[in-house]
Amino acid sequence: MKVNPLNVINLVLAYFHSLNLPNTEKNYKEIELAEHVKEILIDASLEFIELDIIVEDSLCFYEEYKEHNARIVEDEILHHFLDPIKAPTNECTGDNEEKSFEYKKKAVEFWRSGKKTNLNIKTVQNRFRHVSSITQLRRWAHTINKGGTYREKIAQICQFTLDNFQTAIEKGLIIHDRDLRRWALQAQKEIGNEDFKFNASKTWLVKFKKAHRITSRKINKFVTKKTLASESDLTNKADLFVADIKSYIPEIGAQNLYNSDQSGFQLEMHSGRTLAVEGEKQVQCLVQSISSTTHSYTIQPLISATGKLLSPLFIVLKEKSGEFGPIVEANLFTAENVYVEASKSGKLTTSKYF
Repeated sequence: MKVNPLNVINLVLAYFHSLNLPNTEKNYKEIELAEHVKEILIDASLEFIELDIIVEDSLCFYEEYKEHNARIVEDEILHHFLDPIKAPTNECTGDNEEKSFEYKKKAVEFWRSGKKTNLNIKTVQNRFRHVSSITQLRRWAHTINKGGTYREKIAQICQFTLDNFQTAIEKGLIIHDRDLRRWALQAQKEIGNEDFKFNASKTWLVKFKKAHRITSRKINKFVTKKTLASESDLTNKADLFVADIKSYIPEIGAQNLYNSDQSGFQLEMHSGRTLAVEGEKQVQCLVQSISSTTHSYTIQPLISATGKLLSPLFIVLKEKSGEFGPIVEANLFTAENVYVEASKSGKLTTSKYF
């Protein structure tokens, strides 16, 4: 659909006029920003005839390279007990630190594992040193029957939500806020205790995202399931290959194990950034040859597992025809430790060299 940028400008003006904004004193930064916005709108009215608007955001980890463990995020809007005054406290437990739900569950199960009666407290303490008394074990058993304390239930919800989020990320799915709330409510439903109130409020959602460094990012690349499956399959094949090769090293010796890889080089090196006046639309810099700033020639060395570089070195140079001309070939420098070929791109092409 064709878009008239002037109509867009008129619509924006009409919107801001309708707000009846007060006329206050302007500073130089506001004037400078207004000038930039004006230039953008004028350029759009002169240059753009057709316009496609695609907006798609997805949640992802702010720092993907870090390990992300579940953190307890409480929902402060609702109390977790129907009567907060009657809520039990941990003041009389004698615990120096809160134990996990799984720890309590294992301790109680071990205590009750006697054939005719419960095990002796000393026997339980030998395996679970944080157990202080039979009274504590009975209190833990009561808590377990109720599905855990409030914080333990919240911890289960947070862990379930984070696990589903990480699984969706690995599958390449688009994730929104509503998905996090849906997973949280699904976990709350599975806990299903009438004294436990949780509704995955907006406040909880904001705190959960902040605690786990989850942010909304614009999608800049789309892949298919086949692409993800291929990457996973390639990783598995690589792991199997490495495991298979390691079994041969003691038999054939590291000096007889070789690896070869390609490295591309540019004939003309340049920096990717330069200083310029703020607001410039285009920043142009001079080079001797544009084609020389891209991939220009390739080397493929061969090295053993002991670190010995083998000879000769394979080099592929860039030629327009993909072959050396008679004059170039006649005057080409030759050396015993270098083997030279040519291609149109300066790269090793499968059709020609493999």
